[in-house]
Amino acid sequence: MRRKGTGAFLFAVLVASSGVLAEDPPDSQLNPVTGNVESVDISIAAGARVRHTTNLGGSSRIVELISSPGAVAPRLAIDSEGDSWATWWKNANGEVYYAFKDLASGVWSAEAMLSEPGKVSRNPEIAHGSSVAWVAWETVSSSTTAIEVTGITDDPEPIPVHTIRVTGFLGDPDVLVHAESGHVWVTWIDSTTDVGWSEYDAASEAWDLPQFESYLGTSTTTARSTIRNAVLGP
Repeated sequence: MRRKGTGAFLFAVLVASSGVLAEDPPDSQLNPVTGNVESVDISIAAGARVRHTTNLGGSSRIVELISSPGAVAPRLAIDSEGDSWATWWKNANGEVYYAFKDLASGVWSAEAMLSEPGKVSRNPEIAHGSSVAWVAWETVSSSTTAIEVTGITDDPEPIPVHTIRVTGFLGDPDVLVHAESGHVWVTWIDSTTDVGWSEYDAASEAWDLPQFESYLGTSTTTARSTIRNAVLGP
């Protein structure tokens, strides 16, 4: 599993309001330990760096820049101990990154690359489950889209990137990773008719073979709801 890391591209300041334009709407979560709302977005004024904001209540915020320039579309997950995990990608080189903040130290790690060099990887999503921060994304070529996933903890041994599925679907796969009630699974749009999914088997530490749920006559949202019900059971 991947090491949390030390050091950071870091700038912190207590401010009354952010007042800085962002590329995308913030991805926000409530920290269950502190009770503060945390969010990540892109600070254009800082060279398109990932900006992490902790809302302390009222107009008080702590703002930290946690990436090098050129970041796109960050996502946030907070675990039950109040530790924060962020992931994003860089459009210029097609690479997926993450950073981690331990609540006790309050310090963000250095950004680290998750995707494999030389591949065009993008649009990561993150969820925390089974004591692991899971990040899933798409890796694209001229004729295929690979659905890939890896996990991050503080163990020094990395979980290799696992390719769940390689599909010929070249539309938006809308990859999502889900963690709920002790289950972790990934869903994606596999074709013009089916949503694909795979669940992580904690006992074998492996991902199940892909399964498929049709959304013909319904929607991908309905198909994903059906998949969730299948994973979680009655």
